[in-house]
Amino acid sequence: MRRSKLPPWIGPAVGGVALAAFVVVFALAWAYSSRIGAFALDAEAAPLDLDLVVSELGGGRIVVPRTERTIVEGVWGLAADDAYGQLGSIVQISENDVERGFKTFEGSFSVGDRVAIDQDAFPGDPSRAHALGFDNVRVPADLGPNPAWFIDGRRTTWVIIVHGRGHDRRQALRILPALVEEGFPVLVVSYRNDGIGTPDRSGTSTWGLDEWRDLDAALALAQRKGAASFVLMGFDTGAEIISMTLHESSRTADVLGAVFDGPVLDLDDVARDLQPGWAPGPIGVLGRELAEIRFSLDWEQLDQIARADQFDVPILILHGAKDPVVPIDRSLAFVEARPDLVSLERFERAGHGDLWNTDLERYQNAVVGFLFTVAGEE
Repeated sequence: MRRSKLPPWIGPAVGGVALAAFVVVFALAWAYSSRIGAFALDAEAAPLDLDLVVSELGGGRIVVPRTERTIVEGVWGLAADDAYGQLGSIVQISENDVERGFKTFEGSFSVGDRVAIDQDAFPGDPSRAHALGFDNVRVPADLGPNPAWFIDGRRTTWVIIVHGRGHDRRQALRILPALVEEGFPVLVVSYRNDGIGTPDRSGTSTWGLDEWRDLDAALALAQRKGAASFVLMGFDTGAEIISMTLHESSRTADVLGAVFDGPVLDLDDVARDLQPGWAPGPIGVLGRELAEIRFSLDWEQLDQIARADQFDVPILILHGAKDPVVPIDRSLAFVEARPDLVSLERFERAGHGDLWNTDLERYQNAVVGFLFTVAGEE
């Protein structure tokens, strides 16, 4: 029996279709990896969006539009182009507006000013925010110097604070007075590619895979200045940088503990959350593999939950129950993996990075209490 021959054009056609399908899949995966780079790997502080307009002002009060953020009770910064203030307790809420207590730190506010809610709550630096004396120091690291704030104290245990993604050193200003009051010297550091520290050629964050060297350099500087031991505190990305430092640095014998505020404990989780509907299944897997190659990442090294058994210092996690960026279940999984070392303070009303804002007394007590536990009271 004779076999029928396929038309000669079938082979090239199938090959063409397969090539076109590969090109489409690769293009979608590349676009997804670019999305990861754009949304997760920019370490510089994000500019505030002046999206609110002041409608009334005076007598220690201010009226701004009612939004999801302006109706949250607590303490928040209010930034304008040439002024900075602070929102206090809510006085009243109407259908369209919110009236709150208000004080001005710098400049002056007027009706009609465009303003923005600022989570960091204070302007400038330790002197402008709290009238605290401080030194601008430069931490010599492998790429070059990284600016830092140093506030001296009577203790020999230093607190070193590492800011998170989308923020700069101002993120530390909220907790700073509580630490200084208890006598802890504080070093608030910057790191490569955060817009303050010496950048590398990539200009992107590797979430601690490289930045740990900058924190290690800060530890070395502190030791030269007389520090005998350390407690490390980091916000989201800062927690990953601290984690990688604890894994990689030769100076960790002097680290007594760490405080993580809204920590990203598995960067792959963040990448998966960024995965759009047009990059399903295998396309998503390829996209994350491309991101590893393009941006010098390593999902396994940055999975601190899987690496939980490699930690050997006490860790306090502060996490908001309503965190939309890093769901609290990741911190719960970390606690479950290392209940001997890790404890969790859950803030029911808080989201991401606003724990101090929504309950500053509890936040400060938790941090200071942990410091006393690991460093001892005077």
